Amino acid sequence: MSRASFDAARDVYPTLRGRPAGARMMRGHTKSVWACAFFKDGRRVVTGSQDGTLRMWDVQKGALIGGTFKGHQGGVQAVAVSPDDRRITSGGRDNTIIVWDVESKHMVFGRLVKHTGWVNSVCFSPDGKRIASGSADEMVAIWDAETGATLTILEGHRDRVLSVTFSPDGLKLASGSADRTIRVWHTVNAELLLKINTHEHWVESVVWLPDGRQLISASFDKTIKFWNSSNGNQIGQACTGHTEPIYSLTIISSNGSFIATASDDKTVRLWSTSTHQQIGTALPHTDLVHCATISPNGELLVSGDYGGKVWLWVIKDMLEQGKAEERITEDEEARRRQPLSPSVTQLLHHDDNDRPAGNHDSTSHHPSEIHEASGNDQHSLFDILTVNTTVHDASTSVGLRTTEDLLTQEIATDVNNYVLYANRSLSYLHVQLAITAFEGGRYSEAADRFNDSIPSITGDLFSRRALLEPRLKIFTVLFGWDLDSLWQTVNQRRCEAFLRAID
Repeated sequence: MSRASFDAARDVYPTLRGRPAGARMMRGHTKSVWACAFFKDGRRVVTGSQDGTLRMWDVQKGALIGGTFKGHQGGVQAVAVSPDDRRITSGGRDNTIIVWDVESKHMVFGRLVKHTGWVNSVCFSPDGKRIASGSADEMVAIWDAETGATLTILEGHRDRVLSVTFSPDGLKLASGSADRTIRVWHTVNAELLLKINTHEHWVESVVWLPDGRQLISASFDKTIKFWNSSNGNQIGQACTGHTEPIYSLTIISSNGSFIATASDDKTVRLWSTSTHQQIGTALPHTDLVHCATISPNGELLVSGDYGGKVWLWVIKDMLEQGKAEERITEDEEARRRQPLSPSVTQLLHHDDNDRPAGNHDSTSHHPSEIHEASGNDQHSLFDILTVNTTVHDASTSVGLRTTEDLLTQEIATDVNNYVLYANRSLSYLHVQLAITAFEGGRYSEAADRFNDSIPSITGDLFSRRALLEPRLKIFTVLFGWDLDSLWQTVNQRRCEAFLRAID
C-alpha cells in the first residue's frame, strides 16, 4: 500500500478505529478505589475508597470538588447517587450505610445499621424514595431514603450478596451473590419472583437494561451474561475477553446499548448489548481495576484502580464506531436472511424450454445456471458468468475470483459489445473481493482492492442510471448490495482497511 494511499485515508478518517482518546489520571485517594458513580448531570463523579472516604470530582476540570466525605470506620465498598443529584449513599466495611447531603457533605441522618457484614452494594430506586443494600451477611435490605427506616429484609441467598439493582419501574429488585445466583424480588411484598442459576463463580455485578426485559451479570468467572428477566433464560452468547475476574459492570443509562466492565486484568472493556461483542480496544490501566461508571450521555467513562487512582476516559468515538459496525452487521444479516423474490427466482432458474438449443449440454451440473435467450447462438461471457457458480458459491472468494477471471476475459475479447457491462460488473466484484479480504483480516489486500474500485464508482460508470441496468441487478441478488450507497460504503471500508493495515 502506497504512502499516498495512507495519507488519503488519514485525511478522510482521522480517528484511529476503536481506540480511545488518552486518559486523564486524577489523584486524591490514598488507598484503592472500589466504587464510583456519575451524577445525572454528567459533570461530576463520586468515588469511594478503602481509605474510608468519598470524594467528588469535576470531570471537565479533572479536579476535586471541595473536601472529602468522612464518616465510615472502614473502607467504602459502594456508592450511589440519587436521581435528583442531591444525595449520595455509601456502604462500607464497617457494616453500615450512610446517606449524604451533596451540598454540605454531611450525613443526612445517623448511620443505617442492620447488616452484620460488609455492605457490598447500594442503589437508589428510580424515584429516589428507597435505598437497597446487599451485604456479606447474605441479606438484602430496603430502606426509606427520607427517614432511614428499614422497610424490608429479603433473605434467601446462601452466600455474600455482592450487587443490588432496582428495575427501571422500581417494582422489582435484582440481587447477585457469591452463591452464583441472581434473585429477583418484588419490592412491595418481598416475594421472590425468580431465581437464576448463572455463572460458574460469584456474581459480582448485576444491571437491568432500560426496558426492564433483560438482566446482565458480570462474574468472577471472567464472563458477562444476559438473562430474560421474566423467565431467567439466558439470551445469546456470553461476552468473553477478560483474562481475570470482573468486579464491576456499568451501563449507559440513556439507551442501554453498551456496557462497561472492570477487571483484575487491568482493563476496562466496552461491550454491545445487542451483539455481545467487545467494542474497540480495551482501556489499559496500570493496576487492577475495581470499578467503572459511564456518563449518562455515553461520552465519558470513569474508573478506579487498586493504586487509588481515578481515570477519566473519552469513549464517545469508540461507541460511535461501535454503532456504525453494528449497523453494518445488522444490514449484512438482514440481506443474508432476505428471501429471493419471484422475479429473481425466475431469473436464476429458467425452464428448459427457455434455453436456446444447440449451445449447452442438456444436463446441468448446477441448478442456478443462467441462460439468456438470444437471436444467435453466441452468448457473451457476461451472459453465462454464473453458469458454473451458484448463489452460494458467488458469496465466497473462490466463486468471486472465478467470476473475475471470466469478466476479465470478456473485456479482452469484447464479444457482442458487452464490454461496458463487464467493466461495471468487474468493478462490483472488486468491491466484493475487497470486503471478503477485509472480513478475513487481509487488510492490505482489502485496501488495495477498495482503492482500485474507487475511480469506476465515482465516475459516470456508476451513475444512477447505470446502477439500474437490468443486467446488473444480479449483483444485488448475489451480494445484497445497496447500489445507491455503494460509493459511501466503499469509502468507509477503504479507510478502515488502510488504518487496520498499519496497526
